[in-house]
Amino acid sequence: AGGPGWGVPRDGPRDGGMGMGGGGRWSDQGDAGMGRPAGRPEPAPVPKGIANEFKAKERVVENEFAGVLALPGESQGEAEERVKKVKAKKEAKAAEEKKSAEEKKRKEEESFKALDALPGATKDYEESREKAKGLRAQLEALQAKKSDDSDGDVEMADADADEEADKAEEDRLAKAVKDADLEVYAKQKMVSELEAAASYSPDVGEGTPVFHSLAYSHIGARGSGLDKTQIDDVREYLSLIAEGDEALAAKKEGRKAAGLKGKKSRRVDRDYYRSCVAAGSRDVAYEFLPKTWRLGFVCQQMVSSHDGNFDWSSKQLPSDGGDPKTFQPPTPDLSLEEYADEAIISGKIVIEVEDEGDFGEAADADPLKRARYVGAMEMAYEPALKYTMRRIYFEMAVVSTVPTKRGREEITVEHELYGLQNLVKKPISNFTEAHLLTRGDVCQWLKILHGERTGLIEVSITLPPPKGEDDTQGLGSNGMIGGEKIVQKADLTPFLKVLRKGCENHLEITATGWNAERNKVMLFALEKFLLPGLEAEARRKMTEAASDAGVTEAGAKLRELAMTGPFQNSWKMTTNPYALGKPDSNADVGAKFVGVCIGAGGREATYFAAVKHDGSYAAELALPGGVKINERADEVVRFFKQWKPSTVVVASSNATRRDFRAIEECLATARYAFNNRDVVKDEDLDDDDADAEEKKRDLFDDDYVGTWEAECTFYDDKLAQLFSRSPRGAKEFPSLEIGNRVAIGVARTAISPLVEVCAAWSVASELGTFGIEALYINLHPMQKMLPKGKLLKEYERVLCDCVAEVGVDLTRERELEACLQFVPGFGPRKSQMFRQNLKALGKSIMHRQDLLMEKSLGIKTKVFENAAAYLKLWDKADFDPDYDEDNRTLFDASRIHPECYITFEWAHKMCLDALSEDNDIAKVSQNGRIHRVITDSAEQIESHFAELREGFLKFSNNLDDFKADEFDPFDPVQYPEEKWRDRIGDLDLDAYAGMLKEQVGTEKRETLEVIKRELRWPFRDPRRPTKQLIARPLQQEQQVKLFELLTGEDDTTLRPGKELVGKISNPSEHGVRIMFDNGLQGFAHKSKLDDDVVVEDVETREDYRKGKHVRCVVLEVKKEHMSLDVSLRPSDLDRPSTKWPRPENLPPLDEYFDKDTADAVIETLEAESKAQAAHAAALAGAKEGGSSAVVTPLAPGIARRGNVKRACKHPSFRNANYKGVKKELDEMGADAVGLCLIHPSSGSEDQLTLTWCLREGLYKHYVIEEFDKPTDTSIGARLKIKEEEYGDLDEIVARFVEPLNDLLAEARASPKYREVDDLEEVDKELRVLKAGNPNGIPYLLASDPDLIGYFQLKFLPSQSIHKETVALSPNGFVLRKRTHKTINHMFTWFKLNANKKPAPPKPKPLQAPAPVSAPNPAVLPPQFDAMALAAAVQSATSAAAKPPPPSF
Repeated sequence: AGGPGWGVPRDGPRDGGMGMGGGGRWSDQGDAGMGRPAGRPEPAPVPKGIANEFKAKERVVENEFAGVLALPGESQGEAEERVKKVKAKKEAKAAEEKKSAEEKKRKEEESFKALDALPGATKDYEESREKAKGLRAQLEALQAKKSDDSDGDVEMADADADEEADKAEEDRLAKAVKDADLEVYAKQKMVSELEAAASYSPDVGEGTPVFHSLAYSHIGARGSGLDKTQIDDVREYLSLIAEGDEALAAKKEGRKAAGLKGKKSRRVDRDYYRSCVAAGSRDVAYEFLPKTWRLGFVCQQMVSSHDGNFDWSSKQLPSDGGDPKTFQPPTPDLSLEEYADEAIISGKIVIEVEDEGDFGEAADADPLKRARYVGAMEMAYEPALKYTMRRIYFEMAVVSTVPTKRGREEITVEHELYGLQNLVKKPISNFTEAHLLTRGDVCQWLKILHGERTGLIEVSITLPPPKGEDDTQGLGSNGMIGGEKIVQKADLTPFLKVLRKGCENHLEITATGWNAERNKVMLFALEKFLLPGLEAEARRKMTEAASDAGVTEAGAKLRELAMTGPFQNSWKMTTNPYALGKPDSNADVGAKFVGVCIGAGGREATYFAAVKHDGSYAAELALPGGVKINERADEVVRFFKQWKPSTVVVASSNATRRDFRAIEECLATARYAFNNRDVVKDEDLDDDDADAEEKKRDLFDDDYVGTWEAECTFYDDKLAQLFSRSPRGAKEFPSLEIGNRVAIGVARTAISPLVEVCAAWSVASELGTFGIEALYINLHPMQKMLPKGKLLKEYERVLCDCVAEVGVDLTRERELEACLQFVPGFGPRKSQMFRQNLKALGKSIMHRQDLLMEKSLGIKTKVFENAAAYLKLWDKADFDPDYDEDNRTLFDASRIHPECYITFEWAHKMCLDALSEDNDIAKVSQNGRIHRVITDSAEQIESHFAELREGFLKFSNNLDDFKADEFDPFDPVQYPEEKWRDRIGDLDLDAYAGMLKEQVGTEKRETLEVIKRELRWPFRDPRRPTKQLIARPLQQEQQVKLFELLTGEDDTTLRPGKELVGKISNPSEHGVRIMFDNGLQGFAHKSKLDDDVVVEDVETREDYRKGKHVRCVVLEVKKEHMSLDVSLRPSDLDRPSTKWPRPENLPPLDEYFDKDTADAVIETLEAESKAQAAHAAALAGAKEGGSSAVVTPLAPGIARRGNVKRACKHPSFRNANYKGVKKELDEMGADAVGLCLIHPSSGSEDQLTLTWCLREGLYKHYVIEEFDKPTDTSIGARLKIKEEEYGDLDEIVARFVEPLNDLLAEARASPKYREVDDLEEVDKELRVLKAGNPNGIPYLLASDPDLIGYFQLKFLPSQSIHKETVALSPNGFVLRKRTHKTINHMFTWFKLNANKKPAPPKPKPLQAPAPVSAPNPAVLPPQFDAMALAAAVQSATSAAAKPPPPSF
């Protein structure tokens, strides 16, 4: 509606449709809500004076439809003229604001550029000044010498000569000094200009003193530059000051104070700071406090000086005029009370009622509290002062840790946090300085942080207490700052000593009272702002330092994995140094590798996969689960004879030495049959079968040359396991089982680990990020704590280096696909395009220059220049210089860049000079010369290798110990240059490099060295080849590696003192042998069975019968024998774990670790646990022995057993409570869906809990009952969930959890399923569906948010919504107590039976009714007659024969 009295809206819409008449002008026909309200009288004419006054105050109202509105008493022409002037003024103002904003932006950019350039310019200025100073000193010394010479007696001839030389030198120095002075002046002027530009701020004003705090960067720390932290300090300080100035300007202008971006600050302290500055407290503060930038300058000079003092007379700025008082804080002439009274009367200090209580005291009692707050906050943020306080803090602060209640229960001597849970005052510099990180565990802080996040330890960063007081004592009150009572809990003396030097007035006697006030400001700045901020910064710096060190360490591990050489057969390595690079004569016959994946637990299938030398998959052999290899030895032998592998690679997971020996026997049988095929026939074949076998042999034997040599090896299969479960593996082999993919993957890894690592990187995430799959390669113990972005960058850098060192063979498709993207100049996009173009080209590349000349390949000049030297076109072994029809050059088979032999002929000249003594050199072709040089160097390498081999054979006849893989002729330590006697080594490369530098202008010495190295061994693979790892290796290094591969145990998980539960497998007269779940075998000597006696009748004692479960403790881990020495003696079992020796291979305990305190906690908990176990055993004995058994009660303070830890290594088992399991699943996020974790139950020691993740953050729990438990710490031999019984945890996962996952996935895939948090959403959707089809009955299935693991089947037949509960069981969906195997079957049955009532519960079987005999009429009461009696009998009989009707 129109505004009151005028018909013009005040705040409403300004169009013709609302609040005005149709034309936007005053209208007599205005309707209600248009112009003038209906029924309201026409307004009286407005007098001219009032109209003019209204005109002056009225805002311009425009209407895009009706033109300009005329004000009362104003003509239309006057209105239009007025609007034009206003518009013109607005446009001029807008243009001025735009120009000002552009200028402001320009100056701001120049300010930041100047700030970045200032350290470098200052350093140049200082260097120029020092240079000029040095030249001037030389000139003065020369002049002094000349003066001395003129006074002595010198011969005339010598004097003239010396005088002439001195004159020339003096002129030269004088000119140099003049030039240096000009340079100093120019650089000083540049520094001044940069200072002026850097001091500009658009929010405060150009050149204001507060922004001259930037001067600390080039006055207090001249030439040192600024690091990122200091630059952040500067910007944060500028932001704080700008916020205060903005609040002050807003108050002066009478507008609402806002932040720099028009928003209120998110920090409460900043809000209070702005209000204080707006009230004028900043001016009050600096009437008794020093300027913060001067204070920062003094503090920084004190810390930087050697004696820790500040020289007031010498440390002056140019603008100070040499007056020491400029560094003294101002001191009012009045006392505190007098100053406060006068400031309040004058209005300088404003007392507001709401300020009372902000700092713990009334406002009228402390009128300077706001000024102190402003001074303390600006003091704490001043960059130079903060830099000084940071240095002191990082020198003093220490880290301490204590275990939490949960940590005391879980951290044992075997835990990864043992040694870190009780650190006492470890300096934080040990966690941040790089040279200290390299001395020990680089990721110690990450472990501590992980322990804190998991709730196992508490971490504190503190300052040492004052001398004479412990950590729990405070120093009492240090004054009242802002109403808060400050209690000094740490020794702040080093901080206050520096601050007081610049903050207290040391010259005026009357400054005593004001110094106390300044002391309050210093303490408040320290404890309120500086120390909490520095603690957070220390945590951040320690985390960054540990993360960077961890990323570097993970990158080194990845490099070690990627640079692992291809597997090489031992018989080749010990005879030929070129074995790794020499092609196999039978490379194209059969499959060079067969990968083997042993089935887990003997229940899954075992797979043999044949893989060719290029990594392509050939064939498979699957042995069904439950079948041992030697039971199907004929099939395995036949498979080996068919594919004739040179290497059989056995994946380490699930493998045992028994399996390995069975495979070796099959391979030996196959080799023997093949190598003796002319004289041996299989005796167990009849004639027909023998003929068939002979034909089969003929089919595969024609192309094989020589004797078939082959060997078996164990191999780490972590890359193969990753490939088998990745989308990459599923995409390449969608129809193969995971075990088959593992067999293929482990064979490919043996061929080239670098290719497999690069292939893992090539998988991109949904967001297009490459390398996500590589993050799943377990390379570092704290890999989950490392930042993924940094880790990916480090991995990419490492792979680029590795591929550049090895090179890429264009003839190998898998290598090209995986590695080309890491070649310099390429990337994922260019490499993919090149591979497609190369495939479309349809021919091999014979010359490197064809990569550039063949336009269809799409390689640009820069890409070619960067990548050419790393691409291998063909192998030099395939090249014959005398019979080459493709006009190739041998340089194309090396890493020599085409620039060195195509653009320039440096490589050709080196070959020519090396063969200069040959008489026939002029008749030899270029390739012939290259081949002759390479052959000459090859003979030298073979000579070096033979010399090394012969030297080894002098001391040992066993070539298995000969470390041929360590032979490196290019190692300057093993083979310095003087040991080489080849022709290329006789060249003087230094002289040649000098000539080239004159010709091309750049240094080429390193390039010539590369040419020489490539001529000696073209395209040598720098990777050390992988040696065979057999079942019983002789070298200790191999023994440890095999032990860890097969058992998954190392010194951190298996060590002396560890308690295990095992089953006796073989009692003998010497002792008992015990088998453990991890596949290891232990032996307990008869002297280790009892404390008191040596048990002689071991074989007949019931306590040591075969199959009995026993508790034992590890005495020694014999890795070379894959066995353990254990003890069953009670004294060893009762011995605290802290009393056992720590393995030498583990890193030493931290010097700041309080071992006594930590061990005392562990020993106490172990004693309580053993007391609980004894109590439980006594209870069990009481149940078996009857009421006469005596049970000793638990000691006070020892609770009954709950969450009893189990000796279980199952991947789904966790020795943790529900909170720990939930936290682990929560951290996994969406990856946890469908997984289950099994953990001890808190309800009973004979129960486990299965926690199953239905969806992210939603878990269902099932109770697993245990039966036939040999000990409390073992898993029961029989397990039961509800009424279903299982044999072990694997069976539970396979028969219980996996079917539930399948059913849940089937339900979610149904179009009728809804995943909701509120079932009312389903009701609304049903009603919408019903409205769309009134004749139908809509139905939906939704998860029940109240009953986890159940569904609600809702349907709407008419008006009311009905529901049915659906449960999940491993056998199917349960609806109305009927189990349906599929969800569609359930829906079909439901549609047919929806209107039927649920079947009543089956009644209990009734006994046959007792015969009802007719009563004797003689004794009947008189009121009964015969007819009534007959009816009663019939009714009773019917009631007894039929069940009662069901009740609903």
